[in-house]
Amino acid sequence: IERGIKKAAGDVDNVNYQQNTYEGYGPGGVAIIVETLTDNVNRTASDVRAAFSKGNGSMGTKGSVSFMFDQKGQIVVDREEYDGSADDLMMIVLDAGAEDIQEDEDSLVILTAPEDFDAVSKAVTEAGIPTVSAEISMIPQNYVTVTDADAVKGLNIILNKLDESDDVQNVYHNRTAMTENHKIDNPLPDPVQGRRQELEFPIQNVEEGDWDKLADTMDFPDPEDLKNAREDDFDVRISEEDDFDL
Repeated sequence: IERGIKKAAGDVDNVNYQQNTYEGYGPGGVAIIVETLTDNVNRTASDVRAAFSKGNGSMGTKGSVSFMFDQKGQIVVDREEYDGSADDLMMIVLDAGAEDIQEDEDSLVILTAPEDFDAVSKAVTEAGIPTVSAEISMIPQNYVTVTDADAVKGLNIILNKLDESDDVQNVYHNRTAMTENHKIDNPLPDPVQGRRQELEFPIQNVEEGDWDKLADTMDFPDPEDLKNAREDDFDVRISEEDDFDL
């Protein structure tokens, strides 16, 4: 606890903090990059290695997965808070050096080169545009869809274990948040940090003997309830489960 407080407060007297990046694969071929800041490299390396091992993943060498990501500035604008259109936003940020704007149902995502991030972020702030987040991030070039129940469980174990480490600063991966075939409209809270993420699994394709395994993976109270749930009310059934824990 003391170490975490001192790190957050910038008290680094007589402490040598080092930045390190680890790379590897999770179940289903998901590429994972882990950025750390630590005063004990051996401890951090052991924590990261244990996270991959417990989730049936594998550590890789430097560069083994990072070539599949691009470093980009990423500014997320909440559609509900922004009164303008995507075209209006485009006019503002392109003049400041933005590369592209990606649209989804809930947000507009502005992408920049790292060197243009500050200028674009300043232009967004000066225009009074409300943002959800603004950061330099690692953006996957391609995404991997994970539908196997065991692979989903293992990947969640890796990500949650990494979240538990005080030394881990950022985790990037190329797993898709959802698929068209297995979309859940209401995302579920991450039990570690309260972050929201999508649940992904092949509801339509579960074999007769696998309902118990899937229910166990989801901590669902009754496999029969899970089996009998209609696809169109499944998101409601999950979202109302107060103690649901990935």
